Amino acid sequence: MDRTRVIPRQFSTAYESVHLFGRIVVVGADEERLHALRLLIRKYSPEYAEIGEKYIAASFRRTVVLRFDIEHLAGKCKRIPPDAAGMRPLA
Repeated sequence: MDRTRVIPRQFSTAYESVHLFGRIVVVGADEERLHALRLLIRKYSPEYAEIGEKYIAASFRRTVVLRFDIEHLAGKCKRIPPDAAGMRPLA
């Protein structure tokens, strides 16, 4: 959802958006918490996985993990073709 484009000449914006609805749950099970923390390391610091494991071990007991259980979502978009961006607005 990162393709927002302001079209100043048309007084408009091309956008995409999504809204998620659901419940946030505090994860209690150690296995699920550990898995979630490892997924974060794999995504954001894969080249530091070994050091990441040490960080997890050192702060695991004081780390709270939240899980967002999505119940439904809604999305919308307004697309403006790239070649239309330079069009003159209607008078």
